[in-house]
Amino acid sequence: MIRCLLFCCFLGSPFLYGQGLDGGIHLGGNATQVDGDQSAGFNQAGLSLGGFVEYDLTETSSLGVEILYEQLGSARQGVLILRNHQFSLPLLFRYHLPIELGQDTHTITLMAGASPGYLFSARSEFGDVTDLLQRFDLRAVAGVEYQFSDSFSMLMRYGYSVLSFLDTSAPLSSNLLGPGKIGLAHNYITLATRFLLIQR
Repeated sequence: MIRCLLFCCFLGSPFLYGQGLDGGIHLGGNATQVDGDQSAGFNQAGLSLGGFVEYDLTETSSLGVEILYEQLGSARQGVLILRNHQFSLPLLFRYHLPIELGQDTHTITLMAGASPGYLFSARSEFGDVTDLLQRFDLRAVAGVEYQFSDSFSMLMRYGYSVLSFLDTSAPLSSNLLGPGKIGLAHNYITLATRFLLIQR
């Protein structure tokens, strides 16, 4: 699945050249929890892998689109509570701030936007729970990126569900909830490196 995703990113290289877009790969991980279950704390680690393209709007702003395979969910003292495997499509407005460090110029980028997602499987400590969750979800994301060179940067991003991803119409879906809770929300931090492979 991951190899297929990366292959699609490279397959789009001629398109990037033709359209004047920048593009590359995103390699990182998530520290995640789920608000609304019976646990707290960013106790579960997951992958965040894929590719991105960017289109410059002005000298200081751009639009970014990413295609990511992500693992989200929650855990408690080493016990799996929920692990979601899904594709995410972050759509981001990016604002670039050049900074001078000695004789070099680096860039800090502020970003914010929305991340639609599609769930293809989910497991809990009780087994497969894919049918208890919504296939599509939507998260708000915001973060900061530091560019070390023309082709390498690191980012930190925070994401939170806009809507509950629990399918309340599914039988037994309430088993995933904590006391007094009515929905589930992804709450996570992404740390990743980005490598620019296609440049205008």
